[in-house]
Amino acid sequence: MPNTTTQTSPASCSYPEQTVLTMTIGITGQDTDDLTLALGAVLRLVEDGFTAGFDHNETGSYRFSID
Repeated sequence: MPNTTTQTSPASCSYPEQTVLTMTIGITGQDTDDLTLALGAVLRLVEDGFTAGFDHNETGSYRFSID
């Protein structure tokens, strides 16, 4: 008898008592350091309670929203 494993992603499960949030992030940069810095900025803003934001400088930009 073969071993089988079935996995279901959390997003496909139905949990009526839980709210599912979706975050959309757009980041541009001239190198990976720009991307890393922008992602860190987004994470700090989300941790501070922001649900949307954007910023830019000479080498990159970011935009995010939580729905």
